[in-house]
Amino acid sequence: MKDWFAANAVQVLEHPPDSPDLITAEFALFLLVKEHLAGTTIAADGVKKVWEGVTSTVSKSAFADAFRWWY
Repeated sequence: MKDWFAANAVQVLEHPPDSPDLITAEFALFLLVKEHLAGTTIAADGVKKVWEGVTSTVSKSAFADAFRWWY
């Protein structure tokens, strides 16, 4: 990938991998999904459907709380 960027004159910006400034509010949703799916096995092609199913059950206020926690 880096070779392609260099060949096409694309500037790559490095950033610290664990910077809290780069974590989105959706990051908090991963914990909810993880708890909901504990002990289940999902085929690779079913991840999107499962993600959307779990996240659609999250209330607007819970998502807002996650955003405030992140901020």
